[in-house]
Amino acid sequence: MKIVGFRTQEGLRLGVIEGDRVIDLQAVDPSVPNDLAAVLSQHNGDLEPIGDAKLRPKDTKIPIVKLGDGQAMLIYATAVLGSGRDHAKWQSTHGVGYRYYPILKAGNKSLDPLDPNVPYCESHMQSTSTEEEEVMVLSEDCETCQKFAAQYKVESVKASNDPTRIVLEFETDGSLSAKAVLLATLDILGKRFSELATQAAGLA
Repeated sequence: MKIVGFRTQEGLRLGVIEGDRVIDLQAVDPSVPNDLAAVLSQHNGDLEPIGDAKLRPKDTKIPIVKLGDGQAMLIYATAVLGSGRDHAKWQSTHGVGYRYYPILKAGNKSLDPLDPNVPYCESHMQSTSTEEEEVMVLSEDCETCQKFAAQYKVESVKASNDPTRIVLEFETDGSLSAKAVLLATLDILGKRFSELATQAAGLA
């Protein structure tokens, strides 16, 4: 893909070369500025400091970039598809972790700790046991614990974990939505398991 800058009566424009023609990006996408030169002609006074306003430059007339008459940009860009397994620059997720699904009882009533209506405190109601229930006293200093105590009229809970169910947690870098990442992951795993099954069948 080739991106070029070209000058018109309306100012400097941005276009993409496709075959023997140039597609005007401003005509396709109204969000692209009409006069690119006005955007690229910036001074350091146009910079907005993050945090303290004292960081604003004292001399606001130092040019950063300016295109003169007859000047334009020629940009070559190549889009490369990859995965985080090949290089971290393609890694769209981080903070990946998993845990067993928690089991919670208030008295004899079983609750779903991940239900938004249940005031669940991971600090004081999360059990580390996968075999036996643990009786955990609700903290008097924890706002969530006290909300739970008032809602279910208890002073302690019975907690354990279900090793047959997994809670997967992860974050994205914003380049993809969490749903898109999860669906792509399941698709990749499905293909890998299919290949593994085919190889295993060949060994039989």
